[in-house]
Amino acid sequence: MAKKLKWNLILMSVLYLALGVFLLLVPGTALNVVCYALGAVVLVCAVIRGDRSIIPDGETTICAGDHAIIVSSAGKLKTIDGIVDK
Repeated sequence: MAKKLKWNLILMSVLYLALGVFLLLVPGTALNVVCYALGAVVLVCAVIRGDRSIIPDGETTICAGDHAIIVSSAGKLKTIDGIVDK
């Protein structure tokens, strides 16, 4: 049991190091990967900006003070709460 745990921890460490190197070498690509992964989990249905409602398209930017209406699978909102400031 301890030997298996040791190898799992070594593997996780190597993967985290590889991820860190990837993030340092190609930050733009890394940002795209994170955005696509988040996009696979959630769908922004509308953005409320002041007194306007905006149906987002590929060019819509969510700005400070905006409110977003998000649809997601059950259990995925915990992930979003860690990324988006309330």
